[in-house]
Amino acid sequence: RNQKVPWLSLFAGSTVFDIFLQLIIFSGRVDARSMQSALQRRSTRTESHCSNGTKQTEEENFRSLQEKYPGSLFNYSSEVKKDADGGFWFDFLADCGDGFNSSYQVARQLAQPNINAIYTENGKQRRLPRGQFLLNGGDLAYPCPSEYSYEKRFFRAFEDALPPPHSFRRTKIATKKPDLPVKGWKNCFHDMPTNTTNDAHADIHEMYKGLSTFILPGNHDWHDGLATYSRLILCRDWLGGWLMPQQRSYFALKLHHGWWVFGMDCGMDSDIDVEQYKFFADVAESIG
Repeated sequence: RNQKVPWLSLFAGSTVFDIFLQLIIFSGRVDARSMQSALQRRSTRTESHCSNGTKQTEEENFRSLQEKYPGSLFNYSSEVKKDADGGFWFDFLADCGDGFNSSYQVARQLAQPNINAIYTENGKQRRLPRGQFLLNGGDLAYPCPSEYSYEKRFFRAFEDALPPPHSFRRTKIATKKPDLPVKGWKNCFHDMPTNTTNDAHADIHEMYKGLSTFILPGNHDWHDGLATYSRLILCRDWLGGWLMPQQRSYFALKLHHGWWVFGMDCGMDSDIDVEQYKFFADVAESIG
């Protein structure tokens, strides 16, 4: 287990100097977000009309965008995603890479099926269910995004709180996401799709009963030009027991009743890149 980051030590001072050099090299010269779209773009029909001239339905338009932007658009609006009371829950955390102990305490609570919360005004309890997915706002490992910091301060904490599947291999590079179905797992789909080819991966994730997580990079994750984040988040399948289906550092999640979650990667310049702008523009246009 790794200790908390010694912010006031000489180690932190040398790290600041290393980060300064990295920013000089990468800032304004290399943008990893452009490479994501170049590697994963697929040719597909992007028009909003079918071949017979009729307008695409909302469902058809959504599927077309999923093909155009693989691993960036996810659907949580189906009825099977609601809980028994008709509600929909998701969890959020950020800045979780300071040390193992603090990260583990948070991850352990997130892994529980339910948490009993006590209202201070009347002393009554309410059971809060675990979210359908976990949003992570970034800064996954301090002070710099090295593989060692990611593994010790981030991944190991969540793996101890909720173990990954037995098939998980730390050295595996994910080339086909999501990693579904999971070998040895039973009853993990609401309605198992009949077609389990690569083209059906979006449908497979939509029917998946298990947990997923969507992770944005923070400014600390950008200090090496997003190299470690790209290798360990975009090219790995699992964060503990949470599936990582995303293939880009930004995403959009469709929820119930017209609600959406837009996860934007603002890089080091507090702005999105052109490809990311096109993605969110297309999603916004499909909403109407």
